Formats: sequence, C-alpha cells, structure tokens
Amino acid sequence: MTQNTSPIAGADYLAFLADPQYWPQSEDEAIYGQDVVLEVDGVRFDQDKLTPDTITEDCSVAIIGGEVFDGFDRLHTLRDHYESWKGGKIKLPQMKGCK
Repeated sequence: MTQNTSPIAGADYLAFLADPQYWPQSEDEAIYGQDVVLEVDGVRFDQDKLTPDTITEDCSVAIIGGEVFDGFDRLHTLRDHYESWKGGKIKLPQMKGCK
C-alpha cells in the first residue's frame, strides 16, 4: 500500500510537529515517529539525517514513509497521523490526563 506523498507546506508540517496533542511526551505516554523518510524541497532525508533546521516554514515537505508508535504499540503511518491532525481528528488511544 503506497502512502499519499502530496507535498505539505513547511509551516503546516512544523505546526503539526509542535502540537502536543499529537506528540505527547509524559510519564504515561510517549508518541514518536520511527523509520521516518521525508522529501524536503526535492531532497530525500532518512530519519537519522533530519535535523531541527532541515524543515523551514517556506519549504515543501512530502512524507515518504514512517510509522507512529505509542510506547511499543504501532498506531498508524506518519501520513495518517498528519492527516488526522489536518482534519482535526485525534486518532490516538484514550490519552491519559487529557480533558
């Protein structure tokens, strides 16, 4: 199954990464991406080559691959995680401590 790799504005992708509802880091919960592959302005980056300055507000980002985990449990693909954020629908397990 091929992921949708439509480009995303860098500003949108950075806002997605900054959203604590989608990337909670607490004693009870840690959501993280693994095997992430992005194409930034036409240049492919594997997760180990991504740095905080790789993505800027003015760039174009395509999600090529990646999985999202909660602890050791796989939740879904990185693209699905982004799409749920973009659509305003949280597709995470019942989040502890959230109101």
